[in-house]
Amino acid sequence: MAHRPTSRRKRNVDADAGDLNLTPVMNLFMVIIPFLLMTAVFVNTTIIEIHLPQESKAPQAPSDKKVTEDDILTIGLTAKGFTFSGLGKRIATIKKKDGKFDFISLQKKLVELKKKHPTKEEVVLLFKADAPYDLVIDTMDATRIALVKNGETTTKQNLFPMVSVGEISE
Repeated sequence: MAHRPTSRRKRNVDADAGDLNLTPVMNLFMVIIPFLLMTAVFVNTTIIEIHLPQESKAPQAPSDKKVTEDDILTIGLTAKGFTFSGLGKRIATIKKKDGKFDFISLQKKLVELKKKHPTKEEVVLLFKADAPYDLVIDTMDATRIALVKNGETTTKQNLFPMVSVGEISE
């Protein structure tokens, strides 16, 4: 005689499943989310203001003081090093050291120039069109702010914060 199949096989599987217990999953998320938020690194971005020359088609009103090329510091980056014109035309070319631009000498010369012309804030930087990005930013940083030692303290001194950028042709 054959045995009868048990009644367990005939029961509906969904009826025994019951409710899902989501409490352990919720507890896991309650621990992971604050941990991830506390360990996340948020990106700090810095913006450098660049003042581009504006071409005006409207006639300008006559003013008491005309701005000439000699009133604005112009620094060109050439194969030889830093060249100066305009306000800094009396500064000799700062030659490269070991094939690299000498930013320390540049800042020293700019600090001396700033002492002579404390009200001037404009500088025009001239680069070749294929100049590396790091070179452009390093030059802008060197012309904007200098660290000056006064005895044992070091302070930041604004040099020429209004930077304009142009292309040099050699």
